[in-house]
Amino acid sequence: MFSKRLVALLLTIAILATMTSAWAIPQLISFQGRLTDSLGNPLTGPYSIVFSIYDVSSGGSPIWQETQPAVPVTDGIYNVYLGSVTPLNLPFDVDCWLALKVGADPEMTPRYRLASAAYAYRSAVSNSVATNGVTSDAILDGTIVNADISGAAAITPSKISGTAWTGSNDGAGSGLDADLLDGQQAAAFSTTGHTHSTLTAGTGLSGGTYNGGSEATFSLANTTVSAGSYSNANITVDAQGRLTAASNGSGVGGGGAANYLAMWTGASSLGNSIVYYDGTNLGISTTTPTARLHATSGINTIYGETSSTTDLQTGVKGYCSGASGVLTGVWGEVTNSNTSLSTRGVYGRGYKTGVFGQAADSASNGQQTGGYFTNASTSSYAFVSYRASSGTNYKIYGTGTASTVMPTDQGMVTLYCPESPEHWFMDFGSAKLVDGRAHVKLCPVFRQCITYDEANPIKVQVTPKGECEGQLYVRLTEDGFDIVESRDGKSDVDVDYQVVGKWRGKEGYRFTVEHKADADGKKLVPNTSEGSLKLSDRAMIDAYRPVREELDARQLPMDR
Repeated sequence: MFSKRLVALLLTIAILATMTSAWAIPQLISFQGRLTDSLGNPLTGPYSIVFSIYDVSSGGSPIWQETQPAVPVTDGIYNVYLGSVTPLNLPFDVDCWLALKVGADPEMTPRYRLASAAYAYRSAVSNSVATNGVTSDAILDGTIVNADISGAAAITPSKISGTAWTGSNDGAGSGLDADLLDGQQAAAFSTTGHTHSTLTAGTGLSGGTYNGGSEATFSLANTTVSAGSYSNANITVDAQGRLTAASNGSGVGGGGAANYLAMWTGASSLGNSIVYYDGTNLGISTTTPTARLHATSGINTIYGETSSTTDLQTGVKGYCSGASGVLTGVWGEVTNSNTSLSTRGVYGRGYKTGVFGQAADSASNGQQTGGYFTNASTSSYAFVSYRASSGTNYKIYGTGTASTVMPTDQGMVTLYCPESPEHWFMDFGSAKLVDGRAHVKLCPVFRQCITYDEANPIKVQVTPKGECEGQLYVRLTEDGFDIVESRDGKSDVDVDYQVVGKWRGKEGYRFTVEHKADADGKKLVPNTSEGSLKLSDRAMIDAYRPVREELDARQLPMDR
């Protein structure tokens, strides 16, 4: 069992019944108490305490209640803020009593009556102004502003001294001084019609001076402008808005042919431009445009320039979003057949890249090419950065030879690249035979570029640079190959060698069929049915076996 002894009850916040203070009032009451057991021994530890406020000293129901589940108690003393769990929004306009319940014990008795702090009595003054209780003596002089007595303020007549006053009548006894309200004397106002004795016409008006009578007429003063209509008029207006001068103007003259866009040919004249519209297409320097924009010229027909500093800069950009047929973003064509001229359908020049082509389709099937080039004979073409339907990627793919030219005393001569039905990489080197033997270790970089295993052996060709007692042959090793002199020869001689190995990742391809001839047997077109012939295809192996056997018979002896 617990007993509670009240040490201090402090109402640190004066909570008003109206709760309309200009400053926010914390809805808390600071409360301190002392908790002991039934023998009067002070307790220590956290305790659950229920705080209740009643409007009667005993019985009744609480008008406010909250539970603080873990109130820290030290040597019997605890401090809490009432209202920290349940908002304390009581008006405190009647007597109130506080009761406590600790843990599972019953509510403690007697209840404690809540009292005010000394200065809290002052709150009674701020809460004592009754409705309709503010008099003129309570208003500080000079604090009523215009907005307080304007029409928008909607002052009720009953608030003004004098029973005859209304919103439209400032009669005697109203208590209001009209001179103070609007800054005008009463003589300046009239509630009935009246006449003015003198009116004088101002600037820009005619009618002279008016002296009495029921009405007056004033007119705009005459100007020197003659009545009538003016062509392409030039006009002058004075400060009063009167037209003071008007004359015929020259306007815009000139003429042109139908369908031409007009252009200024002079300060006030129009004529034909070089732009022609036929109702569908727009032509520049042509009256027969065959495209939405068709331009012709002697040198540069279309010139695009950009000075942007961003990553992507384009002088001329072509875009095509068609759904079928041959789609072309930019097309260049030269039709002059004069062979003495240097003609270019598309010409690219750049500090880094002259012409850039990219196939943007990221699909894994179908043909893609960064560039496609052909000539008028249709028998020679080249794909650049080409992906075939089979999925094979090529740097350059097409008909004709891969060649280079070199300057000689006979002129520029053409040199041709050897080409192979399979994917091979080639390396060259030299070695020295000592006592009829030499070991060659493959270049480690070259070794990483090829596949070298039992299924894909390297091919080695050896050329001695001097006389040997026996024939030279090659024995393959794990890291390269040995060059061995037959008949147990002991020659010491320099040799050159050539070694080829299968391109890593392209070991199984031979005579890959990417394109086939068209109906005329001339133009090569993409192959869509035959696929790629690989060494793993049984029919290809059977067809190739006799050729391979003949080639093997011609090779030098090899220690397998």
